[in-house]
Amino acid sequence: MGCTSSTNMHSRKPVISMHSSQATETTTLTATQINISPQKQPKEMFTKDDILLIFKTMDRDGNGYLTADEIRDTLIKTKAYENEEQVRKMITEADKDGDGRINYVEFAGVMDFVNHAKP
Repeated sequence: MGCTSSTNMHSRKPVISMHSSQATETTTLTATQINISPQKQPKEMFTKDDILLIFKTMDRDGNGYLTADEIRDTLIKTKAYENEEQVRKMITEADKDGDGRINYVEFAGVMDFVNHAKP
């Protein structure tokens, strides 16, 4: 699974692509599809459906939890991986129930924060 972000060279719109190792299809979300206007920051970058799709794509084994390995793999595939401290910190900050994994509710909470963060 992976998630990549790039810019469409013709329209200069950000593009987010999700790749699942369990499926042969790629889901590509353009800025227009996620309501991003180049002129202003949207109220919500990701819909609930987008967040669920991202979570399911990251959850390679389909057990309903994101593990350190799944988060690390996503970061590596999106070229956002820095080090193990980064992975540990992401889990620590998102893991509200302290089980060492991130469930969908915890993940959605982080994404909600991202949606409403000031640029």
